[in-house]
Amino acid sequence: MYILGLSGSPRRHANSETLLDQVLSGASEAGAETGKIIASGFQNLRPCVNCGDCLKTGRCRVQDEMQEIYPMLDRADGLVVASPIYFMGVSAFLKIIIDRCQCYWSRKYVLKEPLFPEDPKRIRKGLFLATAGHDKPVVFQGARMTVRALFDVLDVSYLGEYFATRMEKPRDILDVEGAMSSVHDMGKRLVEELKGLPHE
Repeated sequence: MYILGLSGSPRRHANSETLLDQVLSGASEAGAETGKIIASGFQNLRPCVNCGDCLKTGRCRVQDEMQEIYPMLDRADGLVVASPIYFMGVSAFLKIIIDRCQCYWSRKYVLKEPLFPEDPKRIRKGLFLATAGHDKPVVFQGARMTVRALFDVLDVSYLGEYFATRMEKPRDILDVEGAMSSVHDMGKRLVEELKGLPHE
């Protein structure tokens, strides 16, 4: 079983990536193999330009670093997306990757092709983690809708989320009581759900 983390933060090891690492630690403890994509590390990614080519082929014609990311997304049984909130949405680094998943949308909804023809009953599940500077609950709504749309396109069931507000400094999340244990348990639960095991 493979659990993939997708980090949208431009700051390494800050609040949202710290949450992500705890989820991946819990997943590893439950027996899964884990991996992580740092979106800001792909400096040559091009945004989707709506060329329409994927509407015919189901594949993105742009040959850049997304060609490294697509196989990792395909392989993942569990997907964990983490991002700080910018203007009510996910980071620009992460949004480029999400937008470049338009080829999956075309394959699924226009060409009517299964994403995984070799395993049409494949079950995939995911989590969303986000951190924001202010404490208004509405701050997460836009990002939640974006990630839910991504999960829908990738055939990933939305298993749960963890949001933290008032995150201004890079390590503020460490001062939130119960945060680390909560997301660690979410990682374990993700694996248990994928295995079909009962959990507390």
